[in-house]
Amino acid sequence: MWRRQRLVKRVRPSLERWLIRVLVFAFLQNLVLQGIRPMVSYRALDLGADGFWLGFIAGSYALLSFLAAVPLGQRVARWGEPGMLVIGTIITISSTASLLVIDTLWLLAVSQAIFGLGQVMTVVGVQALVGNAGDPRERDRRYGALTVVVSFSQFAAPAAAGLIAGGGLMTQVVESTAVDTRSVFAIATAAAGLAFLAAVTMIIWRPAGAGPWPDAQGTSRRAGTVASMREVVAIPGMTRALFVGMSVITSIDIITAYLPAYAEEAGIPVQTVGFLLATRALASIVSRVGMLRLMRWLGRRTLLLVAVLAAGLSLAVFPFVPLALQFGAMVLVGLGLGLGHPVTLSWVAGRAPRALRGPALGIRVSGNRLGQVIVPGIVGVLTGVAGVGIVFAALATSLLASAIVLLGAKFDLPGEPEA
Repeated sequence: MWRRQRLVKRVRPSLERWLIRVLVFAFLQNLVLQGIRPMVSYRALDLGADGFWLGFIAGSYALLSFLAAVPLGQRVARWGEPGMLVIGTIITISSTASLLVIDTLWLLAVSQAIFGLGQVMTVVGVQALVGNAGDPRERDRRYGALTVVVSFSQFAAPAAAGLIAGGGLMTQVVESTAVDTRSVFAIATAAAGLAFLAAVTMIIWRPAGAGPWPDAQGTSRRAGTVASMREVVAIPGMTRALFVGMSVITSIDIITAYLPAYAEEAGIPVQTVGFLLATRALASIVSRVGMLRLMRWLGRRTLLLVAVLAAGLSLAVFPFVPLALQFGAMVLVGLGLGLGHPVTLSWVAGRAPRALRGPALGIRVSGNRLGQVIVPGIVGVLTGVAGVGIVFAALATSLLASAIVLLGAKFDLPGEPEA
C-alpha cells in the first residue's frame, strides 16, 4: 500500500507537467488566432477590399481546414501528436510572418488558407494528445482545463490586439494610418514562436501515452480509406455527438458575427455589444471551471441537455426582452455553450477506440469547419428576408434540435482497450 501511494505521488506531478505544457501551447496558439483574424480584415480594407473580398478571405480560412481536418486526423497515429503540433506551428509562424509583407488581396487570401491549415493541425494534435495521454478517467478534467484556457484567450486576444493596433477596433476606424496591424502581426509571430518551443518540449519530453504508436503504419492504411470514416461514423452515438458539437461551435461563431448587426438595428451602442460578448465569454469560463462537479451531480446526458436547452431558450427570447434581461440571457448562453464544447469533445474522444480517435477528432473538426462555412451563408439568406433578429431564432432552433438528438444518445462510454 505504501509503495502504491509513493508511485502515485511520483507519477501525478509528471502528468501535471505535461498537461501544463499543452495548456501553455494551446493558450499561445489561440492568442495568435483570436488576435490575427480581426486584424486581417483591417489589412484587407487597407488593400481596397469590398464586402465580397472580406467574405472570400474569411471563408478561405475555414475552407482549407475543412478539407484537411479528416486526413490530418488520420495522420496522428503515424506522426504522433507532438509531431503534428510542431509541423502545425511552423506553418502558423510562416503564414503569420508573411502578413508583414503581403500587399495583394489574393496573397492575403492564400495566407489565411495556409494559416487555417496550420491551426487545424494544432487543434487536432492538441485534442488527440489530451485524449490519449494520461489516465483515461481524467479525460473530462483535461478537456475542461483545455477549454478554460481557450476561453481565456478568446476573451483576452481581441481586446489586446485592439489596444496594440491603436484603438482601431474600439473607434471603428478602418484607415491603415489609424490601425497598426503590422505591430499585431509581429507580436503574433513572436507568440507563435513561443508556441513552437512549447511543442518541441513535447517531443523531447514526450507525455506517456502519446504517439507515434507501434502499429501506426497499419492504422494509417486503415484510416486512409473512406471505409475508416464510415467506421467512425458507425460508432454508436458518434453522429449525435458530432451534430451537437457542430451546433454549439457554429452558434458561438454566429453570435459573434451577427450581434453587432442586430445591435445596429436595435440602436444598441458598440460599447454595450462588447460588454455582451464579454459576458458570454466570462460565463463560459465559469461554466468550464465547475464542469466536472456538475457532471458528477447531473451526469453527461442531463448536463448537456440542460446546457443546450438553456442556451437555445435564451437565444429565442433575446430579441424580445429589455437590455438588462439581455445581459442575463447572454449569461445563460455563455454557460450553456461553454459547457457544450468540452462535453461534446470528451464525448467524441471517449466513444472512439484509440486507433480511430485521431480520425474521429479530425471528422469532428471538419464538421465544425463545414458548419462555419455553410451555416453563416444560410443565416445570411434568412436575414435578407426577415431581418437580423431571425438569427437568434435560427440558432435557438438548432440548439433545441440538438436537445432532441440527445434524448436517444448513448453516453455509456466504451472501455479503454489501451489502458
